[in-house]
Amino acid sequence: MKKLKVLSIALIGMSVAFSSCSKDEKDKVNAPDTLTGTSWLYEGEVDGVHIGLELDFKTANACELAVMAGVEAEDVIAVVGGSLGTGTYTYTKPNVTIKIDGDEAKGVVDGNKLTLTIDDDQVVFIKE
Repeated sequence: MKKLKVLSIALIGMSVAFSSCSKDEKDKVNAPDTLTGTSWLYEGEVDGVHIGLELDFKTANACELAVMAGVEAEDVIAVVGGSLGTGTYTYTKPNVTIKIDGDEAKGVVDGNKLTLTIDDDQVVFIKE
């Protein structure tokens, strides 16, 4: 009987220990509680043209994507920019889904990085 009591106590202790570990790991997600009011930037180069994208999370479910493109040639810099569209998003820490003009992108926030998958390509935005 004494062995059964010790075994029961050991099993209870193990179940508490295992359940607390999984909860601790969930709490360690490195993402903000909300994206509202934040801006994220992407910079890259496509065919010699510098491209900058800015993703603004305006409210709890509205966002806007803007582009800035610049070409530099012999003391001349041409800059073209403007809104690519406004849309909606859902955010469940750390996952985000963005819909702009019928297109959808899914991503993950990790610290100051937002990695979006767009047409099987990953685009990394950095928080401003």
